[in-house]
Amino acid sequence: MTRTEVSAAIPTLSTEDRLLLLDELWASLDPDEFVPEITPDVKMLLDERVAHADAHPEDVMTWDDMKAEQRAERGRA
Repeated sequence: MTRTEVSAAIPTLSTEDRLLLLDELWASLDPDEFVPEITPDVKMLLDERVAHADAHPEDVMTWDDMKAEQRAERGRA
């Protein structure tokens, strides 16, 4: 299937299937293959978020916990 065919098929998928596809695509990326440049503004924002997470660990939720909570709220646990 070509990229054009894949792109054309995406809108025909359900929201759930598009989210699952997105998750699969994200998981398939090799972090060593592409390393985007982090601008000073983005670095500052990330540093602020890390500092907040360190200061307030009760506010932190793992990605798996977030997905599980969302699925539970939608009755798909």
